[in-house]
Amino acid sequence: MASNSWWSSSSSDEEEMFFANAVVKAAQILMEEEEEEEDGSSENVIIRRIRINRDRQGAHEKLVNDYFSDAPLYNADIFRRKFRMSRRLFTRIADDLAGLDPFFTQRPDARNYEGFTTLQKCTTAIRQLEYGTMADAFDEYLQVSARTTRECLYRFCHNVVKLYSKQYLRKPNAYDVQQLYQAHEARHGFPGMLGSIDCMHWVWHNYPTAWRGQYTRGDHSHPTLILETVASQDLWICHSFFGLPGSLNDLNVLYQSAIFSDVVNGTGPDTRFTVSGVEYRREYYLADGIYPSWSTIVKTIPFPEDEKRKKFAKHQQAARKDIQRCFGVLQKKCAIIQQPAHAFTPKRRGATSFLFREYQYVGIFMVVFAILIFLFLGSVEGLSTKTQQCTYDVHRRCKLALPTALFSIVSFLLGAITSVLSGFIGMKIATYANARTTLEARKSVGKAFITAFRPGAVMGSLLFGSVHWLSESGFKDGWIEEFINRN
Repeated sequence: MASNSWWSSSSSDEEEMFFANAVVKAAQILMEEEEEEEDGSSENVIIRRIRINRDRQGAHEKLVNDYFSDAPLYNADIFRRKFRMSRRLFTRIADDLAGLDPFFTQRPDARNYEGFTTLQKCTTAIRQLEYGTMADAFDEYLQVSARTTRECLYRFCHNVVKLYSKQYLRKPNAYDVQQLYQAHEARHGFPGMLGSIDCMHWVWHNYPTAWRGQYTRGDHSHPTLILETVASQDLWICHSFFGLPGSLNDLNVLYQSAIFSDVVNGTGPDTRFTVSGVEYRREYYLADGIYPSWSTIVKTIPFPEDEKRKKFAKHQQAARKDIQRCFGVLQKKCAIIQQPAHAFTPKRRGATSFLFREYQYVGIFMVVFAILIFLFLGSVEGLSTKTQQCTYDVHRRCKLALPTALFSIVSFLLGAITSVLSGFIGMKIATYANARTTLEARKSVGKAFITAFRPGAVMGSLLFGSVHWLSESGFKDGWIEEFINRN
């Protein structure tokens, strides 16, 4: 068999020569390409973004002629079908947003060109919420770029919550409680019922890869975010809690939400009601079987035996259709919920909200205890600033009471602050390590334990390191002794 001319000889010298020539040739080609790129880049040093001259004023006039003029092209019924609301409600929301945030007003840009109007910005935001379309879907009609459209959506949602949450997304007051009692008793036959509680999952598309295990549950193939909601028979959402990882169940979400905070703190309205001559103090919500057996939660009977229990289970499950209907209407009205969420970071409320609530009480304790230390140590010798004979031993000179108290307070506060910071950083690291622990748990329990133990040891290491650093930096009794000797 004839061999190739390049490989006619089997000697190692010829093979090394061939590879050396190939490497040199490849290097020459790369150097020539780099020189050509440098020559081309030297001619065009500044690369500007392509500017599109959009007809903003023309798009605004077309929008007004189609929907908002005195004789619009599309009547009120078509407006309601396309915008999922009446023209009057749309105008009210647009005016309120323009009064709250200057972003929703028409302003000149850096080139002194007039920007988009309030109607254009609100239309792009509402259309995204209602149809779940991409950000650049309205570029041809409204002449709005994708970046501006996304900013309109984020600002619209943020300002709508700021404007209307206190009025609509709130817990019922005393008057609302009585109205809900009457409505639910007349419709479902449940006196004392405020609504139904349940959770839904929203698929998360742009999730960080490290968080996949933390936000994925076995019955869902993709990472999800959880929304906990309480809805009444007229679809009034009086409670919402959103952003927890999809790996949690309804019971875990309930323990982290603040739905019963007013009951625990005793700040809620009077919710007493009477059934068959018996007075009950608290309202209740209808829930499925996973929720705990509390007095404020009424669950169905899983395996009813007699007719009475079967009737109760049937009516309870029928009344719980309110929350399912609420989720269905919400997804139909706002089709963006049917699409995967494209946000990059969720609201991490779980551990962070717990830590902030805990540190509020810790801060109060630190202040009160620091005052007690100052009073106890400073009042020994009457807040003295000079050395004097001790009352309990005349042959000894006592330390200065006021400096001793001050140094003790500073030492206590520094130790408390380092403990708080160590706990906060350690909890943050442990929270972010949950996803890695979940992935290791699929392999073996031992690897999952080691992965979980290492982030958990961060808090202890930080606390020990901070205390060691403070002790080595001289924050001990030597400072007080030196101060006393000088005085």
